Parts: sequence; C-alpha cells; structure tokens
Amino acid sequence: RNLTDDMARFIVEHDGMIGLNMYPEFIDESKDRQTVDRFFDHLDYCIDRFGTDNIGFGGDVDGTSGMYPSPITEERSIHDQFVDAMIIRGYSDDIIEKFTSKNYLKFFKKYL
Repeated sequence: RNLTDDMARFIVEHDGMIGLNMYPEFIDESKDRQTVDRFFDHLDYCIDRFGTDNIGFGGDVDGTSGMYPSPITEERSIHDQFVDAMIIRGYSDDIIEKFTSKNYLKFFKKYL
C-alpha cells in the first residue's frame, strides 16, 4: 500500500509481488469514488507501468471490516464479484487468471 512508482518498480525488478489493496479508503479519499472502477483504474496504472506478471489482489480481503468498493457486498464471494467486474471491464482471461491466482502461485512456488 502507498508504494511509489520507484518502490513498485524495485519489487517487480526483483520478481516480488504487488498486492492491490481493496479497502475503500485506500482506493480513493472521496467516498463517491470508492468504487470497483476506481480500483481497476489503479490496476490499469500498475499494468501500464509494471506489466502483468507481478500484480494480484491484496491479501487483505478479510481485513476490511466488511467494507468493499461499491458495488461489492458480502452477499456473495468477494473474489467472484471482482472477477465478474473484471470481465465487465474487459480484462482478458490471461490477466484475470494472473491477477487472481497465477502470479501468486508462481511467486509461492519460487520462494516457499
């Protein structure tokens, strides 16, 4: 969270992982911009600058005190709702797979 571009670039250059935080107040300070679309603006920013191989969902899904970017709710799987939103936003199957699991699996296999 709150990484500068230089910090993120260093992480990627050393084959680390960047987990994008989905806590609404970290997505945007303005309540009306704490949305899934704004979250994906952050993802697009990261993809444009750092590629698709070292980025994934932040590991804090259970640490948001039940607060998620609009329109995500706890009525169904948070993960599934984000995947649905990624499909609607037009992300490729490859990017969705990397962002939701493949990048972390690669990282864990390499370092654990």
